[in-house]
Amino acid sequence: MPFIIVAVLSGAIGLLRGGRIYNLTHLSIRWSGLPLLALGVQLFVIYGPARADARSFGLPALMILGSYALLVFTVLANWRIPGMMLLGVGAALNLLVILLNGGWMPVTAEHLVAAGLLSSPTALEPGQRVPFSKDVLVARHEGYLSWLSDVFMISKAGPLSAVFSLGDGLMMLGLYWIIQYGIMRGGGDDLQAARS
Repeated sequence: MPFIIVAVLSGAIGLLRGGRIYNLTHLSIRWSGLPLLALGVQLFVIYGPARADARSFGLPALMILGSYALLVFTVLANWRIPGMMLLGVGAALNLLVILLNGGWMPVTAEHLVAAGLLSSPTALEPGQRVPFSKDVLVARHEGYLSWLSDVFMISKAGPLSAVFSLGDGLMMLGLYWIIQYGIMRGGGDDLQAARS
């Protein structure tokens, strides 16, 4: 949900600045289908038949890792687009922490309760997947690189409530920048010149 909010907000701000949504069609992105494939993979893991499977490096976890690898590959293929490298750093940080934690993003019950996403700290046991997410519950101060896990919150904001990582934050900033650049300039001529 935060990524959708960022995309809509960036589009609205771009329009207020005099840009045009049509300009986004001129933003030439190589391998542009890969991010959509990555999104589809994540949605399948989150909402599909294996949505409760929390095994370390089981098939669902490997699919999540693969989805982030697709994003990093897309970034490397399009690094000249303003904002793309920021998005890529965020994706790489998420990939790193997920890789070190069995293929899942660690989160604590305290963060979920504070965000209003869990009714009580005992509603889930450590090691269980958080329903309809790519997160797995860990005890406080457990998990590798916990400072890169889902430790930031949008608290008690109804359907907008969320927990997110530093990597997610960088990805959202990168997405905002890419959309702003695309709406304001289209990017076609500039990128073709840069690639020549």
